[in-house]
Amino acid sequence: MTKVTLSILLFFTGIYPCIAQDVVSIDYLLETPVKTIDKYKLNSDDTSVVYIPFDFSSGDSEVIEMIDSMLSRSVPIEKIDFVYTKFRQSEDFNQMELNRNRFEQLREFAPYIFDNNVIEWDIYEQTNTLGLEENKRLFHGFAVHFLNEGIYFGNDGPMTTDEEIDAIYAYLESVYRADSTYEMGGGREIGGGYIPISKRKREDGIRYKKKLFGLWRKYEDPIYDTTWVSTYSSGRYVPMINDTVVTRTLRNYEDQWNCDYVVEDVTGSMYPYIAQTLAWKKLKLETSSISHFVFFNDGDANPDGPIGKSGGAYYIESHDFEEIGEKVTEVMRKGYGGGAPENNVEATLFAEKKFDESDSYILIADNNAPVRDMSISGKITKPTHIILCGVRNGRIHHSYINLAIMTGGTLHTIEEDIVSINKLEPGDTFEMGGQKFKFNSVGSIELVR
Repeated sequence: MTKVTLSILLFFTGIYPCIAQDVVSIDYLLETPVKTIDKYKLNSDDTSVVYIPFDFSSGDSEVIEMIDSMLSRSVPIEKIDFVYTKFRQSEDFNQMELNRNRFEQLREFAPYIFDNNVIEWDIYEQTNTLGLEENKRLFHGFAVHFLNEGIYFGNDGPMTTDEEIDAIYAYLESVYRADSTYEMGGGREIGGGYIPISKRKREDGIRYKKKLFGLWRKYEDPIYDTTWVSTYSSGRYVPMINDTVVTRTLRNYEDQWNCDYVVEDVTGSMYPYIAQTLAWKKLKLETSSISHFVFFNDGDANPDGPIGKSGGAYYIESHDFEEIGEKVTEVMRKGYGGGAPENNVEATLFAEKKFDESDSYILIADNNAPVRDMSISGKITKPTHIILCGVRNGRIHHSYINLAIMTGGTLHTIEEDIVSINKLEPGDTFEMGGQKFKFNSVGSIELVR
């Protein structure tokens, strides 16, 4: 389906896309292969896990109405275990019906869980040979695992904004353009060769492989199109080095996109990727066309404001990475957190108002912070190339899949590049990030087996 087709559809329906049903349905979860264990072990010392217990053989839970407050952390949910026992007093007992009831209660008090396809699920059946009273004392319910804070924030816990900024500049000081294929580690070299005598040919960028009878042409060294981290060794945030999705994608696609506009989320734990954006600009001053930037923090001191009017987006046009860096740090300091979902669409529309001559946009976003303003995504008029940061196990949050479909854009993670997603038609199924989806209609997809 083309961008034009989508725009016409939205015009005549008079609505913008929204998610009409759960992306992760209860039926889908109940079809998850069951893992059998003797006894599910609890770890009360692990603060990254929240347990939601249910009474044995019933759908009752003393904490069910507290679920939302129990799960209201800024750290993303990584995994949920659902646990029950095989033991039953009556042959007529319907375990599947009880399981469904428990899932329905979870959905009632935490519906956002079922709008998140990034969360991994496991179902455990305890198969011990204990009697009734012993089984009653076992855990039954949901174990919600949050992303390990040591991984998400670093071994020393959450960083302050000033600490994040210090880490960005420490990284920038440690990178330089490689001057050999050995340093590149297999990267790509651009240019190089013998310079023509003709001024016109030199200006046209023509280079030769031979000297011209071994006498007349001077040799020009190639530019190595990569970044090389030479001294950065902080263990504060390992993904600063390991998840190089920004530099990898820009290296492979910047010239192909012919795009000079970056829109970037600068909230929360995005600073390793901000550092990569600035490093790219630092190392590609002569060749990168990117000079327009919008950095957004979802509302400054008042985060999570009205859809389309949250604010917190700032524009700069510059080729000077130091000037760009000053703008980034200014926007980072103005941000005050808020909920995980971000105003990605509003920021992209703000970019379009500031400079609408770019053929497309590059959106650098946090996969752990879904798009919260998809309802206005139909207003974006240019293809949006989405670089997703922090992707785990290849899973891409459905809101970014929908945004790429809506804008006729592309999706890029550290593991894969999806460049033909805008060709989907309603009813199509497709696989992405190890998951299988069905495209129901504009703005609506769901997980299927």
